[in-house]
Amino acid sequence: MSANGTVQIGGLLGQVVWRKEGGRFVIARFTTQDGKSCSVKGDLAVPCEGARYRLIGRWSDHPKFGRQFSFESYESEKPTDAGAVRGYLKETCKWIGPRVADAILSAFGEQQAIEILKTDPGRVAREIRGITWARAEEIQGVLVAMEAEEKIALELGRMLGGLRVPERALNRIRDRWGADAPDVIRQNPYVLAREVAGIGFATADAIHFKQDAKIHIIWASWHNVERCFNWIRFAPTNLITIK
Repeated sequence: MSANGTVQIGGLLGQVVWRKEGGRFVIARFTTQDGKSCSVKGDLAVPCEGARYRLIGRWSDHPKFGRQFSFESYESEKPTDAGAVRGYLKETCKWIGPRVADAILSAFGEQQAIEILKTDPGRVAREIRGITWARAEEIQGVLVAMEAEEKIALELGRMLGGLRVPERALNRIRDRWGADAPDVIRQNPYVLAREVAGIGFATADAIHFKQDAKIHIIWASWHNVERCFNWIRFAPTNLITIK
């Protein structure tokens, strides 16, 4: 168990029981490394049934659904067996059906299939019947974009894990800074309090990064000045005396 009370579990992601439409929150079955089955819930950028994950979070007991694991961050392993590769392609590439997925696995193997799809669209178009050059480039673009999105989600999960940042606030962070979001937060987490609705100064202050003391003082001073300004702005006039 870590200092903040979180634990890590590793294993295989099973059936995704529920997934928030347009979001990343999922509830799924999970088989731990010691063979035990449990229910897990949290944000996954690309949930891939049959893939291996390391989840970081906390256990809880639900009165109706029993023991559950709520994860705040995770690390995924690239799918390397046939079932996991099929599941990953099904989730990410709508053009790849069962027949084409089998052809890809037959041509490139379980270990290299996804890497070749990402890096060599010409070879994919030449060797896989039913995939044109243009379609191979589309597949490449989707896989590269999804990998980048997952990388950002993982970094933000490590930075903000345990702080109960609302999903809408996370989406605003991604929309505002995109791939630069982790670097922006790393350089100055207090910018979140200023520019992202749903994140206050206390949350920004709680992000566990080693920061320059001057930045902390400047933003703490801004926070106090703003509070004073808002008090003066909205306080009843009979409470304000100017000499």
